[in-house]
Amino acid sequence: MVPAAPVVAVRMPAPKPVVYVPVQGGYAAVPVANVSYAQPVAVVPVAGMR
Repeated sequence: MVPAAPVVAVRMPAPKPVVYVPVQGGYAAVPVANVSYAQPVAVVPVAGMR
C-alpha cells in the first residue's frame, strides 16, 4: 500500500510540474521527480489550509 500511495498522488498534481512544499514560514517549489514520495504529504497540508 505504501508504494501505491505516491503513484495516485502524482497523478493529481500532474497539471503542475513543480510541487510547493511547506517549509519554515514559506513554501518551496521542488520538482515532482525529486519529491515523488512527499507528494501526498505536501498535497494534504496545502489543501487543508485552503
